[in-house]
Amino acid sequence: MEKTVMEWLGELKLYNKKINKKKNELMNTDLFFADTAIRYDKAKAQEHLKDTLALYQSYKTLVKNRDAIRQAILKFNASTIIELGDRKYTIAESLENLKNPDTYLIQLLEDNIDNLVRREKELKKIQEDEVKDLEKILYGSNKAIGNTSISEKLSERREAYSPIIEEVLDIKRELDIERDRVEEFNEKINTLINIVNVKNTLNIDLD
Repeated sequence: MEKTVMEWLGELKLYNKKINKKKNELMNTDLFFADTAIRYDKAKAQEHLKDTLALYQSYKTLVKNRDAIRQAILKFNASTIIELGDRKYTIAESLENLKNPDTYLIQLLEDNIDNLVRREKELKKIQEDEVKDLEKILYGSNKAIGNTSISEKLSERREAYSPIIEEVLDIKRELDIERDRVEEFNEKINTLINIVNVKNTLNIDLD
């Protein structure tokens, strides 16, 4: 039987509903018929056994067909490639990324930006503290020092303790790139999967 992948996905949902219904019926049905010999109704017993066997076999057939559909879809998902910009994913990878997104790089970059800002503040405080300490020493000195000379020394101290920060890469730019990548994936991947599922067919043999 040939249908589009989208149609098979719909069939899969229907099969799961039917299976759950059969499960409930089986849970409330004895797979046997028992009574004392004197009260044993053979006709009733045969009817019960026949109907129950049909219910049991129907359940097994539904599960078999459901599994056949599921296996075909899983195989399709594992081998079908979707292109998003310059990136390629199998459908299986795309679904896994939606279910369990990898946010490690974004978290790493965000943490480093926070740490960088914090460290820069610390270094600027050290710079100001050093300048203030030198200022107290110079203005408290008994030796006559001209204001120009003091200003030059303070400027030199400020320069010596000015923060120097070098990044492995442009962290903010890299963060923007990663955020855009994730946003684009989340916005477009479901649509791309649906297009592929509508365009492609699967031929699955069912009982």
